[in-house]
Amino acid sequence: MADTGESIIYCEACMFQGRLKVPGSTLLLRWMASFLQHYKPASTDSSPLFSFNFTEREDLNERVGQWLYEEKTEIWDGMVRSRQPMPVDCARVDLPCALSGVVVRSGLTTLLTWMVLTYHQNFPDHGYNHLLGYKEVCFKACAEVSPWTQFVTSHLLPILDGNKDSWLLFDAIKYLEKKLSSDRTVATYKRNYFKTAGQNGLTRIYRDLNSKKEKDTFLTSHLPNLIDILCYVMISRSLKSLRGDFLSQFPSLSNWYESMRHFSGVPQTEALYDLTGSDVGLADCTEAECLPNELSSLSLEHVACAQVISPSTSTDIEILSRLETVLQQRPIVTEVEVLDWSNLPAELDPGLGGKLPEKRAIKKRQQLENLYTHVKSCLSHMTEGVVVDFCSGGGHVGLLIAYLHPSIDVHLIENKNESLGYALQRLDSLALPNVKLFQCNLTQYHGMFDVGVSLHACGVATDLVIDQCLRSEASIIVCPCCYGTLSSTTSLQLPRSKELRLLINKQEMVTLRHSSDKTELGIQQQAIGMACMLVSDLDRKYFLDGHHGNRATSIYVMNPRECSPKNHMIVSRTLS
Repeated sequence: MADTGESIIYCEACMFQGRLKVPGSTLLLRWMASFLQHYKPASTDSSPLFSFNFTEREDLNERVGQWLYEEKTEIWDGMVRSRQPMPVDCARVDLPCALSGVVVRSGLTTLLTWMVLTYHQNFPDHGYNHLLGYKEVCFKACAEVSPWTQFVTSHLLPILDGNKDSWLLFDAIKYLEKKLSSDRTVATYKRNYFKTAGQNGLTRIYRDLNSKKEKDTFLTSHLPNLIDILCYVMISRSLKSLRGDFLSQFPSLSNWYESMRHFSGVPQTEALYDLTGSDVGLADCTEAECLPNELSSLSLEHVACAQVISPSTSTDIEILSRLETVLQQRPIVTEVEVLDWSNLPAELDPGLGGKLPEKRAIKKRQQLENLYTHVKSCLSHMTEGVVVDFCSGGGHVGLLIAYLHPSIDVHLIENKNESLGYALQRLDSLALPNVKLFQCNLTQYHGMFDVGVSLHACGVATDLVIDQCLRSEASIIVCPCCYGTLSSTTSLQLPRSKELRLLINKQEMVTLRHSSDKTELGIQQQAIGMACMLVSDLDRKYFLDGHHGNRATSIYVMNPRECSPKNHMIVSRTLS
């Protein structure tokens, strides 16, 4: 069950007066496919590694008028399959998406990263992985955590699609100029990184660029990566409708643009295109104007930053003192169903299959047993159905459920490529026919399901899992983690419940969530941290209680408590 087989990308396009009219995502995928193909060794088969399937969804007619770009059909020759219905699993996620082996991938940044890694796996000596930046971290985090991922998906892509007001293009350009001209932290390669590199493809090009020792030339590094390429394509498309000297008022961006325009492979890829389309058109803006709030709030540093708050103990105590009635509630101790791990396949064991040190493996088994106890209860009346393991990591939870309940379909939703690869290896050994893998942001999954689970989904991810379960009217079993990881990109309303909004404000709720992470055994702030964690989870419980629908929600604590500092479980069962 390895991630092999023909790789098909499903994207949107439609015929318009003899030409293809495409959205920005399709344009960028095709552009990147051509760029990657340019570096493919001449001695190999010239066939591309991907084929495209044009797909139309029901709301196409409502959106196609906004698409800005038309392409000649010839540039797609050899890469387009005949129109075919999407597989059922692909219909569960956003377009664009791809089916490769047993894995469905969704989302522009996920697909672009996967395309680069696919070429790298096929031609490991040609340096395709350098396009993902130092340590291959480019677009590694989702939009809720990474400001760069959000900038590309929520600002640049809608501009290409024509779904944003024209002045936002101007502000995006000003924002990039600001970042390029300011002092910032960028990733740099180690001194000897390229000394042992080969002479092939992108490896040679990156080594030569690195030897020039130019600093801060590109957006996140002194070498270009996928972020630079996507921003370049957006600006180059936009410049087709602007006066020739437009970039001269942005000197740093202009220098960056020239560096990208002459980057090997870019001119050759641009030459393939004869794109026409509606003028993007810029509003009559001046440089003195302020950036819109949605751009100003982004902090585009190399590492996505959480809101750094250092609340004092006295602040926590003052806020908690107003919540005495709330704190009278206590979580229920779980009556755990202990599993006989010796009778389960080794791949399911966190120690044997997960290769965790035994001390950690013991705690991981206890965490899984606690979560599974509630999953089994929710599934007790079901002979078939779908369980979704959100933020599934290496599949510890989902694969265990799939093995113990073979009549239940289990969907693993994971964004990180390394974790997905690990889950694939374990699935290959277990040969479970009822498991499906989805690499995407959890908000890009739109399938219907009966039970949603997550174990230690960080920060706002737990809230997004809850929202997904409410959408599908599914039972919920979540164990939150990293309460204080609230990225500046999130639009989550806090407190979530109307009950707590009457008692504390958003900033006070954020303060309590940050203090909820101080729950390690033996530290001085543990008692206050546990109280803050309880308030944070009661806020989620009240939110679920207030949601329309017949459900019963409780907060449980893992047994033994010491198996994790983050030992709360929010269980919300749908009632028939």
